[in-house]
Amino acid sequence: MLEFFQAHIWILPLALILALIPPIHSALRRRRQRQAEEEILQIKRRNEALSEAIRNPLAEEKRNGGEEAVEIVWDEKAVNDGPKKAELMAELVELSGYSRRKYVFQVNQPIRIGSAPDNRMVLQRDGVQPVHCEIFMNNGAPCVRGASGAKTVLRRGGKLVRVGKDGIYLKNGDHIQLGAVDIQFRLFKA
Repeated sequence: MLEFFQAHIWILPLALILALIPPIHSALRRRRQRQAEEEILQIKRRNEALSEAIRNPLAEEKRNGGEEAVEIVWDEKAVNDGPKKAELMAELVELSGYSRRKYVFQVNQPIRIGSAPDNRMVLQRDGVQPVHCEIFMNNGAPCVRGASGAKTVLRRGGKLVRVGKDGIYLKNGDHIQLGAVDIQFRLFKA
């Protein structure tokens, strides 16, 4: 009998491992389910905040001081609800595998784009540098210039042009590629 146990001593650790697999698997499944529920809850909270900002755009402007980017779904009534002086605005639509978000900025200040939190448009995505590029006005026309060391590409129709430090004039519908992100540009008066 002792010889049998000595010859088959490996059976005990194997049985122990096989007994532990189902509880570990169910714990991992519960964890993934909790993460999915948390993501759904975050999306729901974001959508509720977005709906509230659209219903009351002045409250959002007071909270952010009107300087930060506000993610919106375009609504003509929210922009054209009274007699105001027309102001140039830039709409940047993030087209990536992660999302399709719209950002609207006043163009009276340069729009710095990158992964650092002090940028006006923060994109923490693959390949996006801390300060990747900047959109600015030059003699009343929008331009984009790249930061040193960051690869920024302008796509207009089928043509691709690398953006340098000097900058390139932008047209409505142009795409700015930085890392894994593609941003579509549009300038309008509001």
